[in-house]
Amino acid sequence: MIRQAVGAVVETDGRVLLVYKVKGAQGKLAGKWDLPKGGVEPNDCSLEDALLRELREETGSSQFKLGSRLSEPLRFAFDAETSHILGCREQVTELYRAVYTGDGTDLVPLDEEIAEVAFFSREEALPLLFPETRRLLASLWQQEES
Repeated sequence: MIRQAVGAVVETDGRVLLVYKVKGAQGKLAGKWDLPKGGVEPNDCSLEDALLRELREETGSSQFKLGSRLSEPLRFAFDAETSHILGCREQVTELYRAVYTGDGTDLVPLDEEIAEVAFFSREEALPLLFPETRRLLASLWQQEES
């Protein structure tokens, strides 16, 4: 089974928003910066609704303007333990561009899995990310600069 998820590449003033995950599937995500993202739930009316919910949960804010969906989703396989816990072998995350329109005061995570929300330059962000996410964003940003 494949887990359907959504996420956002949120950029404002040349900086990308990341969330610091402090717990997840058996601690495997603990201590990692990542894009805000999460699974689509049965009561989500659309991928965009799911994404706005995830952004609100992980950042505490509703001050986002969604842009286009990236042409390439983020795909990765779970290890055996995580796969057993989630009931899925892999995840496909549809990523959207987004802009944060708030002033920063509302960026307080509501989700207990998230300890911090921060903006980084693209150069600062890349080494902090999971390898699959790093490759996808590096390719995306390189295409933009071409």
